Amino acid sequence: AGWVAEHREAVLIKDAYDDDRFNPEFDKKSGFRTRSILCIPVMDPENAEDIIGVIQVLNKTSGHFGNEDLGLLEVIATQVAIGLKNSELYSKLQNKAAEINLLYQLERLFSEAEKLEDIFDRAIELISQSLQAEAGSIILHTSNKDFLYFKAAYGEKSAAIKQLRLPKDKGIVGWVVKNDEPLIVNSPAEDSRFNPDIAEKIDFPARSIICFPLRINNKVVGAVEIINKLDGDFGKSDLILLELISGQIARAVEIVELRMKKQREDRFVTLGNVMSSVLHDMLTPVNNIHGFVSLLQTPDTSEEEREEFIGIIKNQIDSVLSMTREILDFAKGKTEILPRKISAQAFIKDIVKEFEFMVQRKKHELVVGEIAPIWLAIDPEKIRRVLQNLVKNAIEAMHDPGIVKLILERTDDN
Repeated sequence: AGWVAEHREAVLIKDAYDDDRFNPEFDKKSGFRTRSILCIPVMDPENAEDIIGVIQVLNKTSGHFGNEDLGLLEVIATQVAIGLKNSELYSKLQNKAAEINLLYQLERLFSEAEKLEDIFDRAIELISQSLQAEAGSIILHTSNKDFLYFKAAYGEKSAAIKQLRLPKDKGIVGWVVKNDEPLIVNSPAEDSRFNPDIAEKIDFPARSIICFPLRINNKVVGAVEIINKLDGDFGKSDLILLELISGQIARAVEIVELRMKKQREDRFVTLGNVMSSVLHDMLTPVNNIHGFVSLLQTPDTSEEEREEFIGIIKNQIDSVLSMTREILDFAKGKTEILPRKISAQAFIKDIVKEFEFMVQRKKHELVVGEIAPIWLAIDPEKIRRVLQNLVKNAIEAMHDPGIVKLILERTDDN
């Protein structure tokens, strides 16, 4: 199996013990006797150069494995790869949906709260539950910066922990605040930076800790600390989410302070404009999904049309998922363009059907003119959205039945 994974080649072995690649240790431990082996790589369906794993079958009950078995297993491996990839994508989608829901709840909490106390207590509860942890706290500098204190806490010992103060440069939190760096410690007792005094005082042992600095105006004012992951250890994905949340909390502190000086509506003009833009973009694919699902339910829709409509719906879902990723990126303060080389004719052909649906639904006509046979270096999803918005605006600008014409030409400067 290791050899197949490394070389990405199938193997047919008639006698395992005559092959140097075979590792007999598993037979010795299990008592199973391996005779013949058929093993093939399972490749990533999206990137043929990446391997997901291998499929291995042992001991043909009659004779030896042959090319017919190999062909069958290759077909199965293709389906397994698709299934695994879909499962992975679904899990990622679920995780992203949970993250977006948390960020939405925090954003709503921050926008409605009038006092910092209203923000922190509820925020740390949401954060700890989202990271599936036993406890959490938001820790800030005292006014003279001599100590750190617990501004908010969640968990069994939350009441007791709010009464305590921490040395500004000791323990995991002290180290994070002092060095302005996040930290994951999944075995605190073995880490020299861990200070067991607090855990002993409140009788709450720490098994795992993740801590991220809180920064306001580029200055560290405290930290967010989450303790004891309920299932396994804290990992990179937890750290990424905590980074987003810490940024949100820091921004919330600034927003609440500004709210005392300005009117609420003046402070949320930018946020309102951003959300309006996002919703504007999302309406198009959502409406398209709704429309093509309705067409799928039409009895006279042919099987070929159904396949085509399903493909369009999948593209629209991908578009919505892309926008949700952009919302997360926006929360982190970054924008990303991912260009790739694509045929202009293939790109236009891929989007024409959904544009026809958008145009014809409003009783207009779509005319696709000459499409130059050139290659484009573009981010297809973002350019699709540009064209979607242009077509949508064109449709809305025409009160009477009209024509929307789509042309792509090569200019003199290529």
